[in-house]
Amino acid sequence: MLNFKKFLNINIHQVVNFFLISKSTNKKLTFIFYLILISLFIAIFYLLSPKLLNYSSREFIILEALKAKSSINIKKFKNINYRIFPTPRLVIKESNFDFHKDFILVENSNIHIILNLKGLLRYKNFDYRRISVENSNSKIFIKNLSKSINIINKNQKKINFTKSKFNFIGKEKKLFEISDVDLVIKKKNSEDIFNLSGFLLQKKIFINFSHKGNKNNNLSLKLPDIDSSIKIFFQNNENKNRIVSGLTNLEVLNNFFQFDFTVNDRLEIANGFVRNKSVNSSVKGYLNFDPNFYFDLHLEPNMFNVKNIFQFSLEQYLLPNMKSLKFAKKLNGKLDLKFKDLFQGEVLFENGSISLKNFLINKKNEFIKLETSIEDLNSTKKVVFDFQKKLNGKKNREEMFNIKGQIIPVKNKVVLKKIFLNNKELSKEKIKFYEKKFNEQIVDKNLVNIFNSRKFNHFFKNFSK
Repeated sequence: MLNFKKFLNINIHQVVNFFLISKSTNKKLTFIFYLILISLFIAIFYLLSPKLLNYSSREFIILEALKAKSSINIKKFKNINYRIFPTPRLVIKESNFDFHKDFILVENSNIHIILNLKGLLRYKNFDYRRISVENSNSKIFIKNLSKSINIINKNQKKINFTKSKFNFIGKEKKLFEISDVDLVIKKKNSEDIFNLSGFLLQKKIFINFSHKGNKNNNLSLKLPDIDSSIKIFFQNNENKNRIVSGLTNLEVLNNFFQFDFTVNDRLEIANGFVRNKSVNSSVKGYLNFDPNFYFDLHLEPNMFNVKNIFQFSLEQYLLPNMKSLKFAKKLNGKLDLKFKDLFQGEVLFENGSISLKNFLINKKNEFIKLETSIEDLNSTKKVVFDFQKKLNGKKNREEMFNIKGQIIPVKNKVVLKKIFLNNKELSKEKIKFYEKKFNEQIVDKNLVNIFNSRKFNHFFKNFSK
């Protein structure tokens, strides 16, 4: 077994003997050794000397430099200390500050000012290499996002946020947050760069923005966990007003969106289209983010697969527990649908509830009106429906059906509450009879089967017999 103490003594003696021999045989080597030793001592002394300084008397100079060079206005902090590792820096502990005049409000952060080696002892014209903000709790106001291009452009020094949380605020109400954030804002050649990574609703998110002077600017956002991405190509705004415009390509789970946009007080969408295996449609409308998120979109599909859309709504909305659908609760808005001359109606989103209003379907020799709402949203999510159908019955007489009931997704079942035939209500016994027949012949343990038009039409023809 190796005797470490003996080994250490032998090697120390060997090093000393080497330099004693070198002294007698090679004075140059000895000179170089002492020169290195002295240089090392001076370097260590130089790096450690800021430890001897009283930073309380230099606070004003440091804080003013941060305000002038990085637009960091510190409101409150605990103290300022010097650290030599991993690189020489000043650390401002437990600080609250605003970045670029309230663009970002930061609380309880540690600011690391990475110093220039040449200017460790220079405070009259205080300068530094970059800024690192750690463990911050930050707020970004949605109304200020239109300023972001100018802010990134004006930023003189590289700044990065690490292990931080960003809360996005609209009218003093938190809309969403990105946690465990790593953010870098820097200049590279003639390009301004903004890179952010973090977690949105526990899903990894990457945001990259590049600003190239008078050229068009690009923004990309990726959510790899859900196979989604956004690419935005901004048009050069020569008038330098508050209006931002450009083109967006959005891909979410094999759903592709493209549209032109204009942002002023709200996001206007024009010349858009959406394409997936279930729908191919033009899109126009607007989105509001302040004071709350709201959308109003008009779609005119030329392809619309009702079965696929209902299957998707079952799997992603009606069957899962609402606790796992936090994002759905923040969706508020309206989709106005018009499919050729066949149907039109509205899909309403309200705090997690999705309903159909004034859905009118015109087919040969028949007319259908449908309205739905959600009951017991946080549990069974029963779909309450009011269905009206007008068709030609026996002897070509026009007959009107009105059925009120519930679709219960967790049981793969349709419950019929009331049935009217030509404004005459059927008895409870007949309603139970038709409910059983409907579930056995049409639903058949799969709610998607209610869109089997052949079975559906056959069921209603039997009504008039």
